Amino acid sequence: MRIISIKKRYVVIMAVALCIMMAIYCANIITAAAQGTRFTAWVLCTPTGSVNVRSRPDVSGQKTGRLYLGDEITVDSTTKTRNWVHSADLATEDGRGWVSAQFVTVDPVDLTQRRMVVDANGRVAVWETMSMRGRTGWIYPGEALTVYAISGEWAVIDRGFVHLGYLMEVSR
Repeated sequence: MRIISIKKRYVVIMAVALCIMMAIYCANIITAAAQGTRFTAWVLCTPTGSVNVRSRPDVSGQKTGRLYLGDEITVDSTTKTRNWVHSADLATEDGRGWVSAQFVTVDPVDLTQRRMVVDANGRVAVWETMSMRGRTGWIYPGEALTVYAISGEWAVIDRGFVHLGYLMEVSR
């Protein structure tokens, strides 16, 4: 019984830590947007996918283009809720569009590929976005991974996003 209670505490501590990290991530976008000035942001999505640029800040808005992992954009405005960012210097038909903020980071993106292994006591969730929405699966202790990009505390693997705290770089 003692082991179960320790595991429960560990899960609660990790959940709280992840919530704090996400609050810090969201605060970066909100702080930059609240300054009312243009700021640089980077696209952070899986290397097998892309991010849609839309005509309005809504998933039902017409798709006007795509952005890819590591693309740099200049954000000139956001929605009031900070869920979408707007840029007027995109490679789209009219040169502007909206991108979901869950795929944009104010932390520069390092596109250096790395070999890493999972360094955790148990399975680790892989997320569809940095806002921990849409779990896409699990990775397990000792599993080898290719990390395609790093931004802030997040690593991009082929299946989604993993917090760097669970990974360890493999020496070459």
